[in-house]
Amino acid sequence: MFCGPEKAKNHTVEALPIHEGYFAYTCMSLAMEKHPGYSGYLLTNDDVILNYWNLVGLKRGKIWEGPKKPILFKDYGMRSKKWHWWDTPWGLTTCQNAYNELWTLRESNPEKLLPEMINTHEEERADPRSMVWNKLCFRGRSDVFYIPGKFSDAFITLSNVFYKHRSFLEIAVPTICRMLDVEENFEYVSGVYIPGLPGDALVRKAEYFWEVYNKKLAFVHPFKLNYEGDGTLNCILLRSWIIEYSDSLSKCERN
Repeated sequence: MFCGPEKAKNHTVEALPIHEGYFAYTCMSLAMEKHPGYSGYLLTNDDVILNYWNLVGLKRGKIWEGPKKPILFKDYGMRSKKWHWWDTPWGLTTCQNAYNELWTLRESNPEKLLPEMINTHEEERADPRSMVWNKLCFRGRSDVFYIPGKFSDAFITLSNVFYKHRSFLEIAVPTICRMLDVEENFEYVSGVYIPGLPGDALVRKAEYFWEVYNKKLAFVHPFKLNYEGDGTLNCILLRSWIIEYSDSLSKCERN
């Protein structure tokens, strides 16, 4: 299922206010609502190359996240230890507000399917100033993740609340996942997140992506098709290398 800011004339695209991908997790909750009963649901963002053949063997009854430890590329790491998203309008405050609503929802409707983790730190709620929000709200790259179908009802509820408060993807998803299950039960997908902001050389230049890419990785992010010159090269290599190899595995024939 494809989601975007508006419907497309020639393709089936679910129109959702995902705001440049900030709220892409709402696409997964919509998929769960429209297509119930699946063993699990996998989300990848538009600038991810997914080598799906390397997902074989991962347990479908567990939550999947990207690599547990960040993989450095060309000795580049994060720009700063302080993550700027915490202080944006989509940051920590939205996560606090989501928790407050979920606690209220649980008290007013105890029959509602909600994870037990929402009941943690009950003793601190009497004084919000003592709440340890950096232990309750998480951050993490969320361009690839998987939710087992057994968690779908709870994920829909949580996703709707975090979206209502406009919580950024990389805060909402890791926090929701840790409400659904303990981190020790997660599966970790082998992949590379090339560091950088849009327009940075590491993100923009096709040469860096193809230096990282290999068919044994489950994914690489980002993969850009919209940059002049480099995007054209990426299109050519995508067709001649990745799609051709993918088709050989599935024995598909393109007309």
